[in-house]
This record gives sequence, C-alpha cells and structure tokens, in this order.
Amino acid sequence: MLSIVVAFGIFALIFPTVSFTYSEEKAIMDVRQQIKDIGDVTLDSEKQIAEAETAFDELSELQQKFIRNRRTLVSARQQIDELFIIDIIEKIESLEEPTIQNENQWNDLLKKYNDLSDEDKALITNIDVLTSGLETLSAIKVAHAISLIDNIGEVKTGQLANVKDGLENAESAYRSLNDEEKALVTNYEILTNSRSEYDRIGREARDVVQNALNEMYIKGWAYIVKDSSSHWSGSATFHITGELRNDSGQDISRANIRYNVYDNNEKLIGSAIDSISNWKQGVIWKYDATCFVGRSEASRGVKYDSRPTELNAYK
Repeated sequence: MLSIVVAFGIFALIFPTVSFTYSEEKAIMDVRQQIKDIGDVTLDSEKQIAEAETAFDELSELQQKFIRNRRTLVSARQQIDELFIIDIIEKIESLEEPTIQNENQWNDLLKKYNDLSDEDKALITNIDVLTSGLETLSAIKVAHAISLIDNIGEVKTGQLANVKDGLENAESAYRSLNDEEKALVTNYEILTNSRSEYDRIGREARDVVQNALNEMYIKGWAYIVKDSSSHWSGSATFHITGELRNDSGQDISRANIRYNVYDNNEKLIGSAIDSISNWKQGVIWKYDATCFVGRSEASRGVKYDSRPTELNAYK
C-alpha cells in the first residue's frame, strides 16, 4: 500500500495522511495523463475529451480531489462545445440550396443540432435557415415521388421490362418519405395498383413457363426421380435440391437448372442455379441449386416455383 501525504493548505487539517493502493494511485496518474494529452482542443478532440471525462467520473470522490488538472478538463469541454456551435453555424451558412442529391448534408446538420442541449441550441443563430431548407427539401421529395409515380407507365403483358425500373424507383422514393410526407402523395393509389398488376402479370407469365416445362417433363427427356425440396445453410444461402434422370436417349455434355426465388410478396430476389457436365444416359443428377439471399428477405422467408424456371441441355 502506498501513502500520499497531503501537507499543504487546508488539506493538511482535513487529510493529514491519505493512503491509496497501487491500482488506485495508478488510476489517478492515468487520468491526469489523459487530461494532459488532450492538448489544443479541436473538433477532433471530442472522443479524447469524452474518454477523459469517463475516466474521471469512474474515480472515487477522494481520488478526484487529487486530479490537479481537472479544471483543464472542464475548460476542454467548454471549448469543444463552443467549437461545435460555431461549426454548425458555419455549415448552415455554407449549405447550398436543398436538393435530393444533397439531402444527407441537410439531415446530418439537423442531427447535430438535435444532439445539442437546449441551452446550446439557443446559440444557433441561423437555425431558421436550416428549418426552412428542410421544409423545402420535404416538398421537393414529395413532388419527386409524385412525378416518378406518374411516369411509371402502363403495366401490360409482355412489357414488364419497360416499367420495372420506373416502378422500383417510384417505390424507393415513396419509402424514403416520412409518414407526414407520404400522406401528401396524391397518386399513391397508382403506385399500389401498378405493383399489383405487375405482380399479377408476372405470376401469369411464370405459370406459362411452368406449363411448358411440365410438357417437357411429360415428353420424357428428364425424369423426376425426386421432387424438389429446400433448406438453408448458414444465415443467407438458400438451397433447392432434387433428383433428375437423363432419359433423353443420349449423353448430354452439359445441363443447367435454374429456379427463380421470390420473397413473400412474390417479388423476384434472385435465382438458385446448378449445372452438370457429361450427364450420361440413365444417370441420376442430384442437383443442389443455390441462391444467396439478403438477411432481411431470409428473415421473412422465401418461395420458389415447384418446377425449375429453366432446364437447358446441350449435346
């Protein structure tokens, strides 16, 4: 055990001798050094100051009395708070007119402002510029979503590819709005109807493909030995497995199998694929078609067609 003798001023009367363990004294010296290392305060000093404050708070009340440079820590906090205020004011002054492209700059400044104490918020003299700009940005985003919805185009059989990007862009723009902004999208019904029609036509097209594939199986060149089933490996790899026998009457140099994979809303999210080389006549192919699925889709579950979307063979 080490002893610290306090023999100056009023402390000589209150604490003639104070004893600390080695670890307690080391904690005191470490905090002193952390404060000393802060040096000149800049906007980059926030982490260093916060760590020193945390270390100081973890000391006992008695240990804190031996942090001779704690006023330096208090001063550093005051300086960094002032620098944050000045930085926000200057960045608001330098903002360009709000657009969808610079939306993040406006939102980042709003977050920094909201993180301030009420007392410091009162010191942001140009906050009206920020709030006014954000109101303008909100109106721009709503108008942008309405415009994209209006330009989706007619969803028709055989022309899904022509509207796919427009529909997805409109949906993305709508999702980026908050609840108040969404309520201002006057043509939202067009968006929902377009998505419903797109999915309906897509399902019908898949049914046509499945019927054609079923006919192919009936003609007998690929015999289903074991129907398809599915399982997961890891957290995001989806497997579709089954068994097919080559009943074509000849050897096949290469065959490919592909299943479309959908989320629970019937939206295509990927393809499960496998292939085989040198598929001999009469040989059973135990295929394992795999698809990497995003974590969000995986958590909600996925679907696939009972027959492959594609089954191609090459002599």
